[in-house]
Amino acid sequence: MVSKRPVALPSGQSVSIMGTPHLFRVTFWLLFALLGLSYGLDFVIDWSTSVPGVDVLLHFLGGAWAAIAFFMLCGHLFDGRIFSNTWESSKILLLSISFAAFVGVLWEFHEFILSSVFGAYLQPSLPDTLGDLLMDILGGTVLGLLFLFSGSARKE
Repeated sequence: MVSKRPVALPSGQSVSIMGTPHLFRVTFWLLFALLGLSYGLDFVIDWSTSVPGVDVLLHFLGGAWAAIAFFMLCGHLFDGRIFSNTWESSKILLLSISFAAFVGVLWEFHEFILSSVFGAYLQPSLPDTLGDLLMDILGGTVLGLLFLFSGSARKE
């Protein structure tokens, strides 16, 4: 059940994300810095195409980052009690995966524009693009599952 405004939990309880809100924000910014650094390195030494598997790993981490962003942006909309309901948790998981897929699609548009307009070699083939989107979705799925079913989304 999604509310339109933040829900006050009884007795001042709050929903904890990944143990503590601080740890969640640190993970978000560390992944953001890692992805930004790798993007910069890619322009300098073109390592995502020259080193096998780097592109796959970066898209997986990008999907995880997008799922973290989803929970940071929208986590306050969910009442902490809904995480004990499997159906409601499944809907939240689907929303986080959808957000990761959406960010992945936006990223592929970004790569397409750079490839088409500026001549960058970022999209070698359709299977590469679909593999990138799959890894974005898997990264978002893994992070969403970790968040929802590891006890991270609990009342404190």
